[in-house]
Amino acid sequence: MRIGKSDNAGKDSPYEGLRLQLCTTDAADVGIDVAVGRVWGAFVDMASESGVATLVGLADGTTSLYTSTGGGVIGAGAHEHVRAVTARFLASVEAAIEEFRTVDVTVLPRPGFVLFVALRAGKPPVGRLVPERELRAMTHALSPAYVSAHEVVTQLRLLDEGRAT
Repeated sequence: MRIGKSDNAGKDSPYEGLRLQLCTTDAADVGIDVAVGRVWGAFVDMASESGVATLVGLADGTTSLYTSTGGGVIGAGAHEHVRAVTARFLASVEAAIEEFRTVDVTVLPRPGFVLFVALRAGKPPVGRLVPERELRAMTHALSPAYVSAHEVVTQLRLLDEGRAT
């Protein structure tokens, strides 16, 4: 699935529209005050045979999970435990920023790959596509970001199941 490359990008799917909006937003647009070049947000696309899940974390605590097949979780950053793991996710992305390069953020990963995208104040997004096997084996510099992203997903799942407040 490509997004953002046609005149109707984002019109066919709320997922595509939200993802495109995130890729074209800057920190100042959403009231986040950080130094130019610093990470103010990140997202990670995790692909499976059934679609892509996109986890979004912003420096103001905003935390959401969208799926390409529909549905998701928004507003989870209102919960302190979610905000805390989201902050760790962003810190792990910032710590590995040297791994990121210019990437076409409008192309979703295929199964077996994970796309990390860092949103930097006053700069275009940068990303890194990584084979999931390397992340799981803890052999890639972005493995800590992968682990922390899954910690956020776990907290979202607990929240959804009513086991977290």
